[in-house]
Amino acid sequence: MSDTVASRVLSSVEVAKTPKDVLSLNELYGTLQSSIWSELGTANDITSFRRDLQREHVKRVAQAIIKPSGATRADARSLQRQHANSLLAKIRLAAGRMKSAEARAHLTESEVMLSEALKAPLMRSAI
Repeated sequence: MSDTVASRVLSSVEVAKTPKDVLSLNELYGTLQSSIWSELGTANDITSFRRDLQREHVKRVAQAIIKPSGATRADARSLQRQHANSLLAKIRLAAGRMKSAEARAHLTESEVMLSEALKAPLMRSAI
C-alpha cells in the first residue's frame, strides 16, 4: 500500500507493450482487500488474528484517505477511496451475520473508522 509501490505499478501499466497483461493498481488493491477481508463473503466468524490484520488494513486505508503524502499519485488516492467505499458496504452487509460479539464489535468499529475517514476533509501535505 506504499506510495512507491503504487507509483511503480501505475508506471508499469503506462510503459508496458500490452498493458492488459500487467497488474493494475486497481487489481492490486482489490486482491489485497479481498484477501484480508475474505470472511465478509462467508458465514465464517473472524478470528482474533484476522481481526488484527483487518484493523491494521483499516488504519492504513483511513490514513491514506485522510492524509495522503505528497508522493501519493492522484490515481492511487481515487482508487483507495473507491476501494474503501466498497469495503464499507461489504462490512455493513456482513456485520449482522457474524456469530461472535467480538467479530460484530470489530466490524462496527471498522465501519465507524472507514465512515469517518471518508467524511473527513482531505489534508494534503503538499500542494
